[in-house]
Amino acid sequence: MPRKPAVSVPFRRYAGVAWWGILAAALCAFTGCRQGPSFRRLILVTFDSARADFFPRWCGNSTGFPTLMPNVEAWCREGWVFPRAYTPYPATPAGIASIYTGYSPVHHRVTLDETLFLTPAIPTLAETLHRHGFSTYLAAGNHWFLNRETMIHRGFQRIDTFATLHESMDPFRLLERALPRMEQACRRRCFIHLHLFQPHEPYGAPAAYFDHPIGKEKSFINVKKVGPRPMDHRKELLAHYRAGLRWADDALGRLRKFLAAVSWKRDYLLVLTSDHGEGFG
Repeated sequence: MPRKPAVSVPFRRYAGVAWWGILAAALCAFTGCRQGPSFRRLILVTFDSARADFFPRWCGNSTGFPTLMPNVEAWCREGWVFPRAYTPYPATPAGIASIYTGYSPVHHRVTLDETLFLTPAIPTLAETLHRHGFSTYLAAGNHWFLNRETMIHRGFQRIDTFATLHESMDPFRLLERALPRMEQACRRRCFIHLHLFQPHEPYGAPAAYFDHPIGKEKSFINVKKVGPRPMDHRKELLAHYRAGLRWADDALGRLRKFLAAVSWKRDYLLVLTSDHGEGFG
């Protein structure tokens, strides 16, 4: 199988990713269950609340509202695209737990209705790889799922989050902090997870990322504050949501440049996906 520098995973409808398939592919890549040299570095990038029908056409979006996202589109062109990938649950803790374990919420029991605690009986991807000598690092914009009640983050040697919502929402701040950590952690074998806040609610971005001038430096909107009928404000909500995606894509341009410059630029597997989609209320 020819080696490519990236694996792009788009999202169908309210879908994230076929977690168990990616988990198996990642473990195969690192444990050598396929022929040829295995990847020594796994980089997982997740958007938060990213819908399939807002991604570029090259990312498997045959319907919907394609957004101008040149960096994500470039990854889709360079790598493998999985157009039928589905999230097991429409919430971040359950989605991330499935990514890390390969189990559905029925088995790992991390949902909004059940306990949020991930039992130690189910190993995480970070735990497994760290046990086999990999450096593990997590940088999370939306870090609601990271606490002692969930223990979803087991296995990560270092975790970076932000103290305020303003900082958490900015994907450039996340990349600015994460890239030096990545360079240090990936000198040998590593597992890196970058979880972006965007395009999570409150939707929005600096003015430059909107399709049309908005007359202000930046703008954000919350579904709970637009009234009891969110779909009456659909046009405004979607404009802010699209701006958040473009903001995140622009920041990911720094990651593309970083990966193109490092000495191990042909020795990594990049997985790009989302934890779940968005229903706008």
